[in-house]
Amino acid sequence: MNMNAKSLRIVLLLLTISLSLLIGWSIFSTGGVKSNVITALTPNGTKDMILDGVYLIEKKSNNKSLEIKALTATVSANHSITNLSSFSIISFGNNQNSVTIFADTGLIDKNNNEMTANGNILVKDMKGRTLITDHLRWFERKNEIRTDSIVRLFSDRFIVYGNGMLLNLTTGQLKVLNNVKAVFR
Repeated sequence: MNMNAKSLRIVLLLLTISLSLLIGWSIFSTGGVKSNVITALTPNGTKDMILDGVYLIEKKSNNKSLEIKALTATVSANHSITNLSSFSIISFGNNQNSVTIFADTGLIDKNNNEMTANGNILVKDMKGRTLITDHLRWFERKNEIRTDSIVRLFSDRFIVYGNGMLLNLTTGQLKVLNNVKAVFR
């Protein structure tokens, strides 16, 4: 009987160790107990969803069309507004030509099909052309991007400075609206 009790203790000890290892492995292999999704109660009583470490890929016809990375994304309770912090968006066009946007904050409004980016905005394309500004708005219905802020456009052939910009995405026509200064190389 003493041998059976000893065997039972050994089995229970091994079971306890195995369960401890399994629990420890599951906690540490997923980066800890912290969840990447948090539900927050807003002042008006609705629940917003806060996502940490966002990485989203959109595909069309089995090709990558959009890639979004953000430090955080806060999605409104009705899913119509998404606020992004420290984000980048890569938009892949025809022939996989891409445009990358970096910004401090952004807002995607599904109600109006608009997107706004604010703070330290850097836009680069695959040809090395770069736009720097502090505010951009994309209007899907008009298919245009606009800003009233100071803009700086660079390439290997030119530098353009000015206030305000309008880019028609259908025609590709870009206008710097006021106080334009340019240097061509």
